[in-house]
Amino acid sequence: MSEGGAVDLEVRAELAAGRVGPAVHALVQGLGPEIYGFLCATLRDDDAAGDVFGMWSEDVLRGLATFRGDASLRTWSYALARHAAARWRRDPLRRRGVRADDASAVGQLVHELRSRTSVWRRTEVKDRVRALRDALEVEEQELLILRVDRAMEWDEVARALLDEGEEASEAAVKKKSAAARKRFERIKEKLKALAAKPQGG
Repeated sequence: MSEGGAVDLEVRAELAAGRVGPAVHALVQGLGPEIYGFLCATLRDDDAAGDVFGMWSEDVLRGLATFRGDASLRTWSYALARHAAARWRRDPLRRRGVRADDASAVGQLVHELRSRTSVWRRTEVKDRVRALRDALEVEEQELLILRVDRAMEWDEVARALLDEGEEASEAAVKKKSAAARKRFERIKEKLKALAAKPQGG
């Protein structure tokens, strides 16, 4: 079973027992590092990613008790992260996330995960690959990360890419999935063209 699947089972078990707090902790602890990495890659700013990660954590805290189960918790978490990033981009103050000095258990966990993931990014991300990805639009980066880095199935990718208020019926998801596949092929061609260019050219 994948790590995401194990987290899903643990969180659902906690929710079934009425333990929302432990469920939130398990989700943030289990999926937090990959969500934060996703935000760092798509926002291209660690401080901004930290703010949005805090907003995501707050959204998990507020929304997990009413999670309907239409998608996996992993897919739902990515959708929440994208929605939080969209709100952050619209907010002129842009600093509404959980703070590092937050005394709550979730706030402390956010601080720990941010610190740990930042170290991972500094040691693992290759400059050339990062430069290629940075040349992509945000939506293209999101699609690439979800499909390639996170190995999500196309319907999961489609659900994670649904915007707030966008229809989530099976037909709508299938349509979004087909569009994502087509865009993915265009992204691969774009990356090939970018990779063929001489560095610095």
